[in-house]
Amino acid sequence: MIELYAPAKLNLYLDVINKRLDGYHDIVSILQAIELYDIIQIEAADEINFKCPALDIPSESNIAYKAAKLLWEYTNKCQGAAINLDKHIPHGAGLGGGSSDAASVLMGLNQLWELGLNNQELMQIGERLGADVPFFIIRGTCLAEGIGTRITPLPTICPIWFVLVYPRINISTDWVYKNVKFELTNQIKTVKIMLDGLTHNDIMAVSRGCYNRLEDVTLEAYPQIKTIKDELIDAGCLAALMSGSGSCVFGITGSKEEAERVACKLKGGNQDTFVVRSEVGERHDCSLPDGQGYSG
Repeated sequence: MIELYAPAKLNLYLDVINKRLDGYHDIVSILQAIELYDIIQIEAADEINFKCPALDIPSESNIAYKAAKLLWEYTNKCQGAAINLDKHIPHGAGLGGGSSDAASVLMGLNQLWELGLNNQELMQIGERLGADVPFFIIRGTCLAEGIGTRITPLPTICPIWFVLVYPRINISTDWVYKNVKFELTNQIKTVKIMLDGLTHNDIMAVSRGCYNRLEDVTLEAYPQIKTIKDELIDAGCLAALMSGSGSCVFGITGSKEEAERVACKLKGGNQDTFVVRSEVGERHDCSLPDGQGYSG
């Protein structure tokens, strides 16, 4: 049996540049893998079987199952696989859980079926499943451009501890992007601040560089996201930002102890809180990640 950890991601920076003729949007984003994981177990079988008890949707609708079928068709494999997905990453929270699951299935089946595909080949296959999938083949800290599939690895700053707050709201990514407006271009924060912070291992510069243009859409429609951001700052975070198209919000802190103090100060209520750190290197072993878990 092969067991893999599929990490969540945060968008430390996300700017939407324009809308393309094909309906997609060009973006510039800095993605950070974090130690909040779905756990995937894969073993040999006569056909492709997929189980995810936590999600009440047909297997055929799950992107991880689609990844297995796509790789099976791409390589003309006769053998199958039994795949079990243990979900821990909140669904529809802007944390990339589905894309990460798909990427891990591609990597796991590449190993199980002894295909010998390299990361570039797996990324090209992953593009057909979703724009975030190629990043999860590389992981770490990356710059994503184009529709999000052009990935450039970046220096990984010393581990950052985050407080994540998920208000149990599922926000439609399609709705958010359809409502992005482009007349405020002159107000956009430059990505250079974030890049310099990562290059010089400067958590204060990273915090100053946090930006998400999609907040222009979501904060008006979902005021509870703004409330969570304010609570994180008031509790001592260096910065607070919505990840992706939401609804999860994260705060940056200087240490695990500070992150735990912040988490204890939050009001709770109808939300889930996590204390996690940035992922240190790729992780495909079977040990429990130190940073994973609920704080409340």
